[in-house]
Amino acid sequence: MTFTEFLKKKIKPYNFYWADADVTQPLEFPFDITAKEFVSFANRDLDEDGKHGLVNALSNAKRAIDCQIDAVTSVLGIKKQRSFPKKADNFVKLGLLAPRVIKRINQQRNYLEHEYKIPNAERVEDAVDTATLFVELTQRIFRSFRTSYTFGGTENFGHSSDYGKDFVSVNFSPSTKVFYIECTHNGKIVVQEEIDASRQKFIPLLKLTLSSDWSYSDLSDQETIEELIASC
Repeated sequence: MTFTEFLKKKIKPYNFYWADADVTQPLEFPFDITAKEFVSFANRDLDEDGKHGLVNALSNAKRAIDCQIDAVTSVLGIKKQRSFPKKADNFVKLGLLAPRVIKRINQQRNYLEHEYKIPNAERVEDAVDTATLFVELTQRIFRSFRTSYTFGGTENFGHSSDYGKDFVSVNFSPSTKVFYIECTHNGKIVVQEEIDASRQKFIPLLKLTLSSDWSYSDLSDQETIEELIASC
């Protein structure tokens, strides 16, 4: 039996789904300069008068956004994409950002890349505010990330400390960027599987990992596990 088959045959038939987070740990920022530092640079640039300060503030706001996207992509092992829209689409799929926020961020980036004009102060302040919000929303991944949790199904809403007869244990390795899966049925491990970024279930598993911590998502365990099963 595979992980996909276990989800379909053992977990899906239940009326309700649950997830319990077991272990969290901070993730190390992968670059020498952080996105928060670029945001700090941008705010200092705003204090300068004239063209130089406005252009530098807008440039550093863009760098902050690009740096944070590449950092999150790197530590979570997400497949690298060359274009910004494709990179940003993964953040939407993970539930980290709404599509309208991504659109706003992209508009700010494009203004600097394709318009050789002196930006007005209002536009620059908006860009810096957008970068600040984006970095803060995604910075939580580095402070605390669920590396181990369990999920399963139950016939009744809610569950006790007893996991029941069918459940899945998930462990994410920050070093290998791989999910290690164990599926248990009637007290016996029946599936052991490794899932990396090349697998279709990688992004849905990351989304479930993030949503198991309420500080990342307002989605319920039920909704996210349903999405994971649907991805099979």
